Amino acid sequence: MEPADWEAWGWRIPFLVSILLVGISLYVRKNMAESPLFAQAKEKGETSRNPLKEALGKRKT
Repeated sequence: MEPADWEAWGWRIPFLVSILLVGISLYVRKNMAESPLFAQAKEKGETSRNPLKEALGKRKT
């Protein structure tokens, strides 16, 4: 691909591919059942209330 073509429209190609991949991942995630272990933890109320905060927050030392 010529540099002028890349600057005009070529840089959009990776974004278009990523939209397709996000669509596929959402379809797969929607149609996938939870694991038995996670379903059991969810029934017992043992899942995290805010997993993003726990994953990215400060560590307890």
